[in-house]
Formats: sequence, C-alpha cells, structure tokens
Amino acid sequence: MARLLPVSPETWLGAQEMQRWHSLKSPARRAQFVAGHWLARQVVAQWLGGNTTDYILSAPDDGPPVWLDGPQALAWRGVHVSLSHSGNWVACALARHPVGVDIESAGRIRDFAALGQWTGLDLASKAFAALTPQQQQQTFHTHWTLAEAWFKQAGPAARMQATGFALGADGLQALLAQTDDFTLALCPAQAASTTFAEPELAALRWTVWGWPGGDRHAAGL
Repeated sequence: MARLLPVSPETWLGAQEMQRWHSLKSPARRAQFVAGHWLARQVVAQWLGGNTTDYILSAPDDGPPVWLDGPQALAWRGVHVSLSHSGNWVACALARHPVGVDIESAGRIRDFAALGQWTGLDLASKAFAALTPQQQQQTFHTHWTLAEAWFKQAGPAARMQATGFALGADGLQALLAQTDDFTLALCPAQAASTTFAEPELAALRWTVWGWPGGDRHAAGL
C-alpha cells in the first residue's frame, strides 16, 4: 500500500489540508496525514479519471474528509471517503455511500480490558483465555477493526451512543483481511462489488463478516 508522494506537500495540499498539516506536531502524524490524503487522491483519480492533483479534500479535526473540488466534468461529488492509519500502514476506501475502513498494525498492543467489551469480544470466555497472546491480539484486532469500520460508516451519532455495532442488519456485511503485518476491515462491502486499487490487496485472503440475529459468523471467500 505504499505510494510515491510529491516532494513537497505545499505543491498539492488544499488550504484546509495545509492548515491541518501545520497544526500536527508529530512528524510521524504529519507523514500519516500526507500519505492518507495523497492515497485518497490517487484512488479517486484511478476510479473516476483526471489527475491526482486535481482533487482537493477537507481536513476536519474529527470525522472523515469530504471532497471540496475536482475536475468539473467528472462525478466526484457525493463520493464518500474513509481513511485509517496505524504504524507505517495507511488505508483508504471510497464509495458512493457511507463507508468505513480501519487498519491495525500487527505490532500494536491494545488494552483488552479497556476496549474489548466495546467491540463485543467476550474477554472472560474460556475460548479467549485458551488462546496464545499472539492469537489474542489477532482476535482482538479482528473485532476492533470491524467495529471501527462499522462506526465510521454509521456516523458520529452512532459512535456517541457507543451501544455496539450491527453487522448483519439489513444485509450489512464487512470484508476483513488479516496478514502477519496488519488487520484490515472494510464496511459495508461485498467481494462481488468491491474493486481494489492494488493487485496485492485483491490477492489477500478476504473474509466476509456479519452478525445476523446477534450471532457472529464468518465464511471464507
């Protein structure tokens, strides 16, 4: 998921993006911000056409960016954007409906006790306790990315209520891929209607997830 970036962000970032970029104090966070916004431009240009630098994004402090400008002859208005970053990884999803993407680096250690219940993961179960520490991390990252992707597409109100997420409702599904380096979730998504901007993404072992009736199930694709 690496992308070549222009030498200087000043040559292509919009006014809002520049303001946000300057407000970020951490060099690592600045790099993530630039990489995500450049990746979104590359994906939309590959999808709709035009030049990568023709597109301009907003840069809100919280919430997903939206397109502020693009080639006049192309249908970029109404294209939803979702960005996620973790460690050296950046992921982007675009759709003509609300969409959420989340990526978690395999090396990132998360606080199960503080976050597990929010994802719907039963930390007290014998099945979870029987897993090795590495398997526990992988299981947690699966639930965490699915929850994050769902909340991103559901919007700020759903996150504020924080009562849980509802994959499987009205046929809503998510795609998830897990490698030795990262866990990546996309919601809503179906394999038949998802186009991957990079061949290596399409080659991953994607799994479809849903919780119809409150029961989790997974089926390999």
